[in-house]
Amino acid sequence: MEWRFNYPEFAARYAQAKLIQADLFAEQIIDICDEEQHTSEGIQHARLRVDTRKWLTSKLIPKTYGDRVHSESTVSIKHEDALELLK
Repeated sequence: MEWRFNYPEFAARYAQAKLIQADLFAEQIIDICDEEQHTSEGIQHARLRVDTRKWLTSKLIPKTYGDRVHSESTVSIKHEDALELLK
């Protein structure tokens, strides 16, 4: 941790490595899901591996792998109505 604070070039490389790590985790999720599981214990272990990687990727790169919250609203007001509100 000290290196990240004391050496800006190291900090930049560390940040880049974390982005690469998140992409690697995303690829591993697909590989884990493609593995054949023959027991409920194996399925539970695979689920844990996937969930852990999903959580980590969502924290490392939230804009790419995080949950998306989409909110949209439209407000329409007539000019005359706006003038009435100011009175």
